[in-house]
Formats: sequence, structure tokens, C-alpha cells
Amino acid sequence: PSVLGGALLDDERHHGATGPRQRAVELVDWGASLTMAEAKQMFLLFESASGVALFERLEADVVASGVAAVRAASDSFATFSKLVALRAVQPFTSLDDALAQANDVSEGVLSDSLRAFLEQSMPRVKPGKKSKYVLGVADDKLATAVSEAMRVRCARGSVVAELLRGVRAHFTRYVTELKGGNWEKAQLGLGHAYSRARVKFNVNRADNMIIQAINVLDQIDKDLNTNAMRLREWYAYTFPELTKIVPEHAQYARVARFVGNKADWCKLVATDGADADAAAPGAVHHRL
Repeated sequence: PSVLGGALLDDERHHGATGPRQRAVELVDWGASLTMAEAKQMFLLFESASGVALFERLEADVVASGVAAVRAASDSFATFSKLVALRAVQPFTSLDDALAQANDVSEGVLSDSLRAFLEQSMPRVKPGKKSKYVLGVADDKLATAVSEAMRVRCARGSVVAELLRGVRAHFTRYVTELKGGNWEKAQLGLGHAYSRARVKFNVNRADNMIIQAINVLDQIDKDLNTNAMRLREWYAYTFPELTKIVPEHAQYARVARFVGNKADWCKLVATDGADADAAAPGAVHHRL
């Protein structure tokens, strides 16, 4: 296990027995594999649009084999259900409750209801002790909040992400009440409510359209200048004199389109003779 981003182990390891007392915040960063000793008991916290759920890992051998083994087991629910089992579910009571929980998760805040759910569903941790199990959490900020508040080791990394991906893929098989499009409806409703709330939180929302319009105009002007310079650079290989003759970008593009290959134009003028030379300036002016 490694300590991430300002996380602290117990005092004796950092400050000695007489050092200042600080809260232990331990995030276990697991990459490609987990050892059997580190993952004797493991839970997974899954947040969905319909509620929060707690899963428990059953087979440690598959998880210890690495990401590829977990991904292979996730392809089939029959195989994945032997690897991960549903332990507890707490559905949201209303759309407002779901929106509040989603806002807390996005900000890395451990809400009272989520903490009560975890304390009720997972083994209790004795005061002054650390948990003998780990909790897989997808969000780093939420993992830090859980570790600080509940003294629970929180796991993150590619293996945990792959396990949660399998849970998300087969969630309606675990919770059969969400079949028939109910989960999709919950996701759609929460997505709309979350987006509206985020827009409402923006105090400068009235100026957003003006700012975006100015940015679009600046981007268009930049793209036009870039393309014009590229046209001049490429067309200079066949007609280098035109760059000084026509300084304006739009007029330069029209002339280049009309003239085309200068060698072909010179051949045409030479075969037409003096009459073509006399008529060419007027024709060119008319076309441009």
C-alpha cells in the first residue's frame, strides 16, 4: 500500500511516539494486481442514479491475477456474480435526494445518509483501530472523505475501476427491480436535474452566451487566417508573384481559383494570340 496526496499513516511511523496526533488517512493505490494479504476482505461502493449499493468481493484469486482476469470475468454475469456479490442497497427516496447525493459525491463530501449506510452495511471499526478490510471507491475525493471520517482504508486503481465497471454493466441483474428501462429513466432524470442545478449555480450564466459568441468569432478569425496563410504558402509554388500582387486574403483565393495552374494559363494566352491578350484583362476583371 502507498499513501497518496497528503495522506498520513499513524503517528509512530512519521513522528514517533511523542509526535503530534493526526488523523490517519490511508488510500491504498492498487494498480495491475492485488496480493492476497492486502485484500483478505474487500467491499465496493457503487453510486448510481437510483441509489447507492455495497458489493463484496468473493474470489480473491481472480482479483489477485490482475486487470485482465477481472475484465474477462466481467464479460458474463454468471462468472462475475461468483466474483462479486451484492451486500446492501439504499435507494434514493426522491429526485431531490438523488440530486443532493450526486452533488455531495461530485464535491467529495461524505453525506450523513451515505455514512450511516456504510456503517450499517460494513463491519464496525473499533475506536483507535484501523479497518481490517478495504473499500473500493471510484472517486478520489470521496475516498479521502470516507477514510478521514470512518478510519476505513479506501482502495483505488485499475483493478478497482475494472470491478466497478463490471458492477455497472450487470447492475440491473443484481437489482432486478431496475429492469424494464427503470434504471435508464432514473439516469435520464438525474442527469437533467444535475445539469439544471449546475447551470443554476453559475452566477455569470447570463454572460455565458456573449462570452461563447466572442470565443467562436475569435476562433473563426484564427482559422481563416491559418487557412489563408496555408493557401498562400502552397500556391506560391506555382505562382509566387501573386502574393505581392494580391494582398487581400479573400481576393487572393478568388484569383487562385480562377487562374489555377499558371503554366496552363500561360499556354492558353500564348495560343490565343494578340486578341486573347487584349480580351483577357476584361474577362479576368469580370470573373473576379
